[in-house]
Amino acid sequence: MKSMAKHIEDGKRGPRFLRALEIERELAFRAGQDLDVAVIYKTMAILKRYESETEKSSFIVSLYRHFSEDRMLLYVGISLSTLVRLGQHRSHAHWFNKIAYITIEWFENRKQALEAETKARLNEGPLYNKR
Repeated sequence: MKSMAKHIEDGKRGPRFLRALEIERELAFRAGQDLDVAVIYKTMAILKRYESETEKSSFIVSLYRHFSEDRMLLYVGISLSTLVRLGQHRSHAHWFNKIAYITIEWFENRKQALEAETKARLNEGPLYNKR
């Protein structure tokens, strides 16, 4: 079986491979295990199936809200991948540990999601969105 470096050298660096690599690297790290190339290819197949289903669906952009334990709105944002964005908040947002609940709404396009985000930021007063 080829090593991970050899797969990357061989040009298997498409966006789906890199996304699968990112997912499996995180899971392996959490489990204290080494990366397995076969698992990455299985993850790629799952991503391909997911992307295919997403293309069929008209709901592609999410509006998410992060709430504290006492239901105070912490942050409102939009993303094509709410879970990836949550990971970014974990790395960079000082308020991440206050998140207790998350809600997600789906929109057909970015314009609709941006309009809903703007309305939510103005009307709902999230604590940590920049004004």
